[in-house]
Amino acid sequence: MSDDSLGKKNLLENSWLNSLSIPILIVFLGAAIIFGVTKILSTDRGYKDLVRELNSKSFGNKWVSAYELSKVINSSSIKKEDIPWIVDNLKDVYMGSTDPRTKQFIIVALGALKSPRSMVVYNDVLKYREINADVLIQTLISISKLEKLEENIVTNLEKYFNRSEPLVKQTLYFITSKFKISKFINHLELALEEKNVFIRYSAATSLIIFKNKKSLNILKEVLVMRRDKKRLNIDEKQRKLLIYNVLIGLRNANWNVLEKELKDLSEVELDLELKNEARKNLK
Repeated sequence: MSDDSLGKKNLLENSWLNSLSIPILIVFLGAAIIFGVTKILSTDRGYKDLVRELNSKSFGNKWVSAYELSKVINSSSIKKEDIPWIVDNLKDVYMGSTDPRTKQFIIVALGALKSPRSMVVYNDVLKYREINADVLIQTLISISKLEKLEENIVTNLEKYFNRSEPLVKQTLYFITSKFKISKFINHLELALEEKNVFIRYSAATSLIIFKNKKSLNILKEVLVMRRDKKRLNIDEKQRKLLIYNVLIGLRNANWNVLEKELKDLSEVELDLELKNEARKNLK
């Protein structure tokens, strides 16, 4: 496995976006996150050793320790009483770092901890409009893992709806849906007119929780996609994930719409999993 693919794999594993249980489009990561990892070291060091290493002024490649720490946190059980210490130390390292890779993997590690104490770092990231795209994306993903958001985070998120990166847009849509931020609905409605089909589908799926009728035409387009997926340049795995997320989203929102399309899907769909999911929505 190449160093680049190893770095990408770790970030995918750390991300909430790799879970089909989340009602959002998750098929865009493969081409969207490339972090330029040039040398990854395997290690038996624990998270305390790695945090101390990050704090060492004499240690050159701090980003390597940040990367290793994100792996350790994601794969190990961290003592609850140690989380404040880890977060506070990572905050200090982040604030003192100018290296985007180090900042990036610190954010990944903080996201894996899912601690509200990390919001001070996330808020610092969001203050700056001209921010490194990879750091921003990881910050948004980490924010999406929290249980609730402080108002200053919500306030600082809004200006990023103007960013052009598809994954920034899609993650913002998910955050809007998860935390039911109604003041962002207009941004999602505008995205329904985007040329990029994945952005349109992501926005429509995220609007389901609000039972927003403006999303219905796009949601219908997703449910009948088997007829024109080649025209849309969507492969079978993507098609399945897109439809699955709409079905789960409708069911979780208890929104009884698109009965005709759901019935059609339950009868003529060749994929048995999608067929069964569609039937659940009709019950």
